[in-house]
Amino acid sequence: TVTVAGDVPAGAYEVRGVGLFGISNPRVFTVGNRKEIQETEPNNATEQATPLELNVTVNGKINGATDVDYYKLTLAQGQRLLVDCFAKRIDSKLDGSLELYDPRGRRIATARNSVSRDPLLDVSVPANGDYILRLTDFVYAGGEDYPYRLTAHTGPHVDYVWPPAAVPGSTAAYTLFGRNLPGGEPSGVMVNGRPLDKLAVNITAPADAAQLDASLPTEPSSSGIDTFAYRFAGPNGAAAPVMMTFATAPVVSEVEPNNLPAQAQKITVPGEFAGQFQAKADVDLLQFEAKAGQLLWMEVDSQRLGNGADPYLTLDQVTVNDKGEETLKRITAVDDDGTNLLP
Repeated sequence: TVTVAGDVPAGAYEVRGVGLFGISNPRVFTVGNRKEIQETEPNNATEQATPLELNVTVNGKINGATDVDYYKLTLAQGQRLLVDCFAKRIDSKLDGSLELYDPRGRRIATARNSVSRDPLLDVSVPANGDYILRLTDFVYAGGEDYPYRLTAHTGPHVDYVWPPAAVPGSTAAYTLFGRNLPGGEPSGVMVNGRPLDKLAVNITAPADAAQLDASLPTEPSSSGIDTFAYRFAGPNGAAAPVMMTFATAPVVSEVEPNNLPAQAQKITVPGEFAGQFQAKADVDLLQFEAKAGQLLWMEVDSQRLGNGADPYLTLDQVTVNDKGEETLKRITAVDDDGTNLLP
């Protein structure tokens, strides 16, 4: 029997067994904020599709090779439907693949590897009717260790918070980028061909920065940084928590264009800067003043924030001759840290 206190925030936690022979390894245990149901077999064919209400989470398994799970959704024209499948984020081996079919049997949307290697399907419903949702493993593998949590909803989803870091104990203005954000407006940002809304909010960061928020699904690369969870709730429901990190100083946001030397954004060191690679081949140039003998530590967090970017950092010294002509001298170039952190 598992008892969850009423004040436990929704998210992913570690559960362990303790007994005569000691304490077990951890596994992910999820606390949800919606009604929960269990998958019912058989649902391997469209005519066996399990009716699934919106804003209900179904706990299921792709529990054998070639297993396919079908669900039937009754949708209304104009709804922005989000179907979120948690698998990799809850320690499952499932490489989920989602497909949505309209009442005429035509496939109108697919999703895979959308969020932390899990599928998030996002579609504007074209007409009233019954739709079929198909879930399977991408290579049709399966087993008892291929569980999933599937939610079809019209509630909010936060893709990211800008800027992504906060000074401990501070309250400041941030912008949410996501989908179905009540009161939001078009952001002009597209993710996988789907538009994101933006919404201004105030966020208060915890005063204690020395923490790794236990309720966030954390990749190994993120385990060495201090984080906290931000949870957005609106009249249409609550979004899954998103990770934010702590800053040592107020964060300066990138201002485009800054791709060319003449456009280099001037910053002050020491400090913290938040930027984005908005397009392929994007380069962000920053310019700062430094004194001889000054010791500077420069570190880029990106993959550790759960992002797909693989940053490459170069540092050039600007020198000016008698004619006022500028030249660059390469001081260093830094790629990934190649140190193996494990024994």
